Amino acid sequence: MYVVLSLTAGLPARAAAAELPDGLVVAEAQGASAFEEVVAGEYIVRVRAADRGALRVDRGALVGVSPSLAGPLRAAGVRDVRPALGFSPARAVGPAEALQSTFRFRSDLPLDDVQRALASAPEVESVEPLLRHRAHGDDPSDTWYHFQWAWQNLDLPAIRELGTGAGVRVAVVDSGVTPAGADSFESLLTGYDFIDDDDDASDDDALVAGLAHGTHVAGTIAQRTDNIEGVAGLASGASILPVRVLHYDAPSGVVWGFTDDIAEGIVYAVDQGAQIINLSLGTGSRSDLVADALAYAYENDVLVVCSSGNDGAAAISYPGRLPTCLSVGAVGRAHNVTAYSNYGPELVMVAPGGESDQDRDGDGHFDGIVQESITSAGWRYVFTQGTSMAAPHVSGAAALMFERGWTTPAAVQQVLVASAFDIGANGRDDESGFGELDVLGALAWPVADGLLSENGEVTISEPWVDYTTDAAWVAWFTDVASTTRLSGDGVDTQSDTLFVRAHKVRVPREPGLTTTLTLRSETSDGYSDSTKVDIHFPDELDDLFGCLEGTSLAFPGLAFGIALRRRRSARTPGGPR
Repeated sequence: MYVVLSLTAGLPARAAAAELPDGLVVAEAQGASAFEEVVAGEYIVRVRAADRGALRVDRGALVGVSPSLAGPLRAAGVRDVRPALGFSPARAVGPAEALQSTFRFRSDLPLDDVQRALASAPEVESVEPLLRHRAHGDDPSDTWYHFQWAWQNLDLPAIRELGTGAGVRVAVVDSGVTPAGADSFESLLTGYDFIDDDDDASDDDALVAGLAHGTHVAGTIAQRTDNIEGVAGLASGASILPVRVLHYDAPSGVVWGFTDDIAEGIVYAVDQGAQIINLSLGTGSRSDLVADALAYAYENDVLVVCSSGNDGAAAISYPGRLPTCLSVGAVGRAHNVTAYSNYGPELVMVAPGGESDQDRDGDGHFDGIVQESITSAGWRYVFTQGTSMAAPHVSGAAALMFERGWTTPAAVQQVLVASAFDIGANGRDDESGFGELDVLGALAWPVADGLLSENGEVTISEPWVDYTTDAAWVAWFTDVASTTRLSGDGVDTQSDTLFVRAHKVRVPREPGLTTTLTLRSETSDGYSDSTKVDIHFPDELDDLFGCLEGTSLAFPGLAFGIALRRRRSARTPGGPR
């Protein structure tokens, strides 16, 4: 359930803190127990790009289909067909062609029957259910919170002396961003609403949901600052591109969005020139469509920052679990990982997310993240918690780094990782990743890719593999910055000469290729570590549904096994002794 505790908008900070009990507003919505991740009767199908030919949508039906496809479509009860994306990606990079070959449809049959019916069509590459991705703003109970302790921890005054994010475009792909308010934003661009299909990307559901989730998230990134009003943002000079893909669902009391709208919002943000995309949302299942959209973003040099999820579980939510994302968990005022923050081997770092059950400084206020937002009671300064609130701290920091001259997402992520404050077990751990965001530490790095290298012995974490339409993405972490190479039968891939700790290598899809690759990371002074990883691309004629026995979602990637065999740290010739 969402329970929003807020200050009366417009009060100066000290006066507001003193008068909070009288100005407290509680807005409550129905509990989230009715939330269902899978949308019954709604599906997404991908046709092989090479077989798309004359296929097109006409009045809710696929026309120009071959006889081998027409029968399976009838057997699957396919109706109300439309393209999964309402426009074509503007850039012919990454899985752009595959995104154009993906369609959304309805059927009265259950998922297993739809998959079984379409399995016989050689043109069909994958089928997945339509998923709801929920906003990751955690419900704060019926308490209220301390005033912007995150900026005190990060030393916002010192940060502002180094930059404000001016000239950087950050897309908030969320429930929308509402303009106006007492604080608002220095630069709020005209975005797009993929729920209502218009260019008004406001948080339209705020008055019934109780909280404008996207507006709150955007406030952390770029709330107007130093204006003798309300609260501050981390990169107030950055331009916010609002992209509405989530909406409030009254029966469940949950803010959520559909798979295709989210994918469409990501592609739109890339095509509109966003350098950073903030995704404070997630779901428990993987979507091929969203994975392809994120690969499109990554291959077009857009940094995607995702919240890890609020279940307190050892499983990062999708899409944050994907290699093409920077996943962020939450910490409280005392630099402690919060109980609700999801964790796992894919977690990159943590940032302030708030705690609704703590008052660590004893000031009588619970420790939430506060930003201006519109609620059922109008504009308020709203305290809430969640990994939704943590992710925009990292997005704001990245905006400051792009402003200072960093140009690639890989370099920005490496500096954020290398400068993070280690708060857990020594080195990277699954609960806090590489550590807590240190904005001043990141901004202190000289802007030069060649200075990212580190020395000493290197250890590779356990790699993981994710398959998009046109590639396999292999990801792993190292404890010191190193270069990357993946080699074996038919594959020899060097990422680049950038030394990083978070490694992502794209292996182009080669139908029928099954091979064991050697994964190798090497430091600037010659130390290296390597391990083995198995890659399997099905043949174009394989029955992909058969490959997924026991797995009902998100093929072709999830069901493919990964076998690992480690070889401990080795020293290359001429390296340190």
